[in-house]
Amino acid sequence: MFESKIDCPVAIADELGSSKQEGEALAAAWALDRAKQGDRLTMWVPLKSTINNNRILSYLESQSIVSVTTGRGGNSLRASGPVLAFYVHREDLSRFNNVQGMTALSVVTSMHTLNVWGEELGAEVLFRKQNSEFPSSVAPISDAAREELERVTSRNNTNNHLSSRYEKKVTVEALMRLRDQGALPEPGAAIEWAAAHGWRNDNPKILGEWVEKIADGRTLRH
Repeated sequence: MFESKIDCPVAIADELGSSKQEGEALAAAWALDRAKQGDRLTMWVPLKSTINNNRILSYLESQSIVSVTTGRGGNSLRASGPVLAFYVHREDLSRFNNVQGMTALSVVTSMHTLNVWGEELGAEVLFRKQNSEFPSSVAPISDAAREELERVTSRNNTNNHLSSRYEKKVTVEALMRLRDQGALPEPGAAIEWAAAHGWRNDNPKILGEWVEKIADGRTLRH
């Protein structure tokens, strides 16, 4: 097995279009409640400019115990206590796998509810307010898809690039079997499941792209 799943408490606030920042406040409070003496709170944002014109983020940035890190640049995330991540897209999720020093993870979503990821990790849902402009949650992973993806995870080194010859062969063959069974997961669900099970770097995103192509009837060479 090559899994590096998150093994600390996880919470999710699904803001999804709310302008009142209830979810952001609850996510921040949850993370701060889990900070012990000597800890630092790591605040992750997609871009440094994300903090501008946001009262909660600006306040947190000004606190001496808070360290700010951004998603852009692909730097490895390190922590010394809880991590509070704002506006996380499902393709960002793999960044939070195998983070040394992370004792808790509080996530404010962006565009998607991350329901598959949250369920796989047993996340606590702090807030859920959906807006019709945003996509609904993806369908759960079926038993057949779970079995195949677990087999792929056990055979592949998911730290390696998924397009590597062996990893691609194992993965594509599994997806083709699911297609033949009519059990392919939604691309978004595949991304979230893979991220929840420790797939690193861009591998969950690549998996989602392959699922979409196979669902469209395209043949992937492997």
